[in-house]
Amino acid sequence: MKKIIYLFSVTVSLFAFCACDDYDFKEKVQTLYVVESHLNFTASAGTGTIVTQSEKGGITAQSNMDWCTVAVSGMTVNVSVTANPDFINRTALITITSGDESTVVPVTQASTLFILEGFDSNVPWDGISAELNVQSDLPVAVSADQHWITARITDNVLSVTVQANEGNTTRNGVIAVTSGDLTQEIPIRQARFEMYAMLLGDWTLRCKSTSGADIAVTLTFTQRVAETAYNVSGFFPQATVTATFDNSTGTLTFTGGQYIGINGSYDVYFIGRSDTNTVTTGAVVYQGNWNQDRVKPEYTFSDIGSWPGYTVSGFVCAGFSGGNYVGTFTDYTYVGEWTLTRN
Repeated sequence: MKKIIYLFSVTVSLFAFCACDDYDFKEKVQTLYVVESHLNFTASAGTGTIVTQSEKGGITAQSNMDWCTVAVSGMTVNVSVTANPDFINRTALITITSGDESTVVPVTQASTLFILEGFDSNVPWDGISAELNVQSDLPVAVSADQHWITARITDNVLSVTVQANEGNTTRNGVIAVTSGDLTQEIPIRQARFEMYAMLLGDWTLRCKSTSGADIAVTLTFTQRVAETAYNVSGFFPQATVTATFDNSTGTLTFTGGQYIGINGSYDVYFIGRSDTNTVTTGAVVYQGNWNQDRVKPEYTFSDIGSWPGYTVSGFVCAGFSGGNYVGTFTDYTYVGEWTLTRN
């Protein structure tokens, strides 16, 4: 009896072992495969495909991101992505299912590239025209907030035009360049028309000498007192004459009676001369009026009634000895209608 029980126990143990062995070592066979995929996405909107194979029949697909959508056609998953407006890469996960089996395929889209060439935003009063290179994976839009700024983009080239500033104050504007979700702003600061600064430098004075000959002499204006006065050289060797300036009107004034240096034994003065050949050491005035042309400025001088009974017609450089008038230096006389033009 004991022998029979022992054999029965061994038989049951062997059966249990075999049953457990068959359950634990049964392998699950994969039946869903990704055969090939075309998922190379730049920042622009685009499409791609995932080709699958399954032994369990048809497939379904689902994306976890709104910007990445899918549509199934047979065993192919068609993938569509919208433009990526961000400046970091982004990733979506597509889950493909066939029967009770699923596989996940990641889709990565590149970030936007947006490079705008540098630009000097300090613009002179007379304006500029410039072209800037723009690089971007996405369409680029441009706008300006001031009517005197024109900005447009063609074939990745940003064209900017700033009109001349006709006012007497600086002015500011902004050009906005947008690609995707990023906007780069170009601040524009345009200088006012500096009337005083306009006169600095070399000019040509055309008039006559006291002998009646036409002459043209180069006069150089340098700053004496900012916005109000200049040192003017060119009338007499190694000497300067003071000219005053009215910044509100642009008028330029020369005044007689100025001591300008020594020549040999003589004191040299810049003195007024009338149309009747009379000279005076008095503070007579010859005033120049601007032609209002900022590109080709010109001054024309005339008498303004500063010498009672006489009409100022220019100036001469004259020698004095012991305070007494000796005579003029004939090579340095400037009479008749003065015309001053920018060199």
